[in-house]
This record gives sequence, structure tokens and C-alpha cells, in this order.
Amino acid sequence: MKKKKVYYIIDDIYNGGGIARVTLLIAGELIKTGRYDVSIVSMSRPLETPYYKIPDGCRVIDLPLKDFSIRKDFIRAGIGLRRLFPLDLECTFVIDDVGHNVPAWIGLRHCRKASFISWSHTNFFNGSKYGFSGVGKRLAVKRFKYLVALTKEDRGYYKKILNADNVIQIYNPKDPSIQKQKYHAGSKRIITCGRLSREKGFDILLQVAQGVFEKVKDWQWDIYGDGPEYTAIRQRIKEYGLEEKVNLMGYHKDILRLYQDYAFYVFISRGEGCPMAMIEALSAGLPMLSFDFKCGPKDLIVDGVNGYIIKNWDVDEMVDKVLKLIMDQKLRCELAEHADMNLSELEMSYVLDKWESIL
Repeated sequence: MKKKKVYYIIDDIYNGGGIARVTLLIAGELIKTGRYDVSIVSMSRPLETPYYKIPDGCRVIDLPLKDFSIRKDFIRAGIGLRRLFPLDLECTFVIDDVGHNVPAWIGLRHCRKASFISWSHTNFFNGSKYGFSGVGKRLAVKRFKYLVALTKEDRGYYKKILNADNVIQIYNPKDPSIQKQKYHAGSKRIITCGRLSREKGFDILLQVAQGVFEKVKDWQWDIYGDGPEYTAIRQRIKEYGLEEKVNLMGYHKDILRLYQDYAFYVFISRGEGCPMAMIEALSAGLPMLSFDFKCGPKDLIVDGVNGYIIKNWDVDEMVDKVLKLIMDQKLRCELAEHADMNLSELEMSYVLDKWESIL
């Protein structure tokens, strides 16, 4: 049987980010079916060794752009892609993130027998209308076979605002290795994970933490991740007098194992596509508190059943909900019991079937 050729086009497959992780997860599962020949084209290679394991049988092709910047290098990336692929190639190109549709289309539109799928890892409102994200979304809606949105909420925005009829909704999959864990009812630790950057909202988290620890003395809040805001966040922790309460834990490669040590997860972000960390924490059985950002919470959290959705940037309400969970162990246990109730469409078999239906 002739295998279908699939090429993922990504800015950097070597880093420890969520896009690289989910791309490798899906690529590996497609290869296991025996029906696909999967390759990944990485537009940059800042690291010699990939942060995540490359699946067996998956080929990685590097463009000669060590530190890819879409603003500076989109023409060079397009030229590099054009040199890689012949005119008569029959395949499917999956473009990771809508902003990269622009260099991909510049470089690959000569491949007349190829199909194009845009895989959006952000929400519809991320990026300006006339920036790479905005142009990339409209390019995909008009020129590509499909655009994959991560949540039902986000798909609705494409339908309503762009009148798009080629948008498919497919969740990021739950990692098959994650098992719901026995809930640690006696834990007095809160967890939040994410890149330490402005869009992840850690400045708001510290405002919440300040309000919480004014009233509670025997709990800890651990933050896992690294990024450009590390120094600023560490300084603000000192300014708020939270050095003994809020802990910057750095990256941890085995974060899934650590969820069992925590009482609940707090998600504070300015915007997401469908956050892998939220999926993982709910899969592991942790109650979830989250602001009502676009997009993700409405698809995954049933308010009052497996967590709470708080009005965006309402610091006082978030403080109240954090304190509510801290003070009520029985409530935490009830939320934990139902944590993974809304994740059936995130099972790998379900997600893979949807992907295979469009490749």
C-alpha cells in the first residue's frame, strides 16, 4: 500500500513549546498506523538536540535559518521551502500556526498536486488583522483545503466573522500516557505552568497570589516554566513579599508525574488556542480554576462541576475562588472526581480519526 506523504511545516521543532510537542505527538501516531510517510520541516534549528523525542520513522528537514523570525525571514523561508519540493509532489502540507501560512504559500504554491491544511494553535483574535496571523487566516480560508481550529468556540468565530466553510474543529489530543491519578486531598500546593511571557498572564497571577496569601499562610504556589519574563516575575515576587509563597520551579521534563502532588491548577492567561497544560491537568484529575479567556475554558471546564470559570481579569473573584478551594477540602475532592468529564473528544483515537479524515 502506498503511504500518504505528510509534511508538517513548523518554525522550530527543537524547542520545548506546546506546538512542537503536539506536532510530534500526532506525527508519531500517524506513523504507527502504517499509512503515512511523515516528515517535519523546521524553519530554524537553535538547538542541536530536540527538547522532545522525535518519533521513530519521522524525518526532520532543517532550513538554514538558525533563529527564524517570521518578520525578518519569511521571504528566505519561502525560498528555502521552494528549493525542497518538486512541482509534481503529491502530499499534504500541514502548516503549524496561521502566521506561517504566508511563507509556506510563497514557497510551496508551485506544488500543484499538494493539499494545504492550516493548523491554528492560537485563537481567532490573536494577532492584528493586517499582520502575518491576520493575513494567514484569510489566506487559509480562501486558498487552503482546510483550516483546523482547536476549539468549538474558535471555529464559531471563523464561521461568524470570515464566513468560512472550510474550518474543521479538532482538539489537541490528551497524551495517551496520562492516567487519572488518585487525588491528593491533603495537598496544600497550587500549580500553574507555562512560558514566562506576557501573554501567559503571570503578572496577574502575582496579584491573585498577593490577595490569597494575605489570608492563608500554610500553602504554596509553584510556577513551572521559563521565558523572557523570568527576571521581571522574580523581581515582582520580591516586591510583593511572596518569596516564601510563590516558587519559580523552571522547566520540568516530567511535569505529568508532578500533578499528583497538587491540590488544584490555576490557569491565568491572556489568550490561548486550546492549552495543553489545561488538558493535561484535567486528565490527571486536578480541579481547574481559569479566567474566561479565548479560547479553551468553555470547551473543557463545566463551571462548578470540574472547576470554575472566572470573568476575565477579575482578580478579586479569582482570589475568592482560590480561597474557596483552599478552605473546602470536600469541594476539591468533588471537583477532582469529575475533572476529566469533558475530555472524551480529546482521546487520541478520536483525534486521530478526525485528522485522518482530512489528510
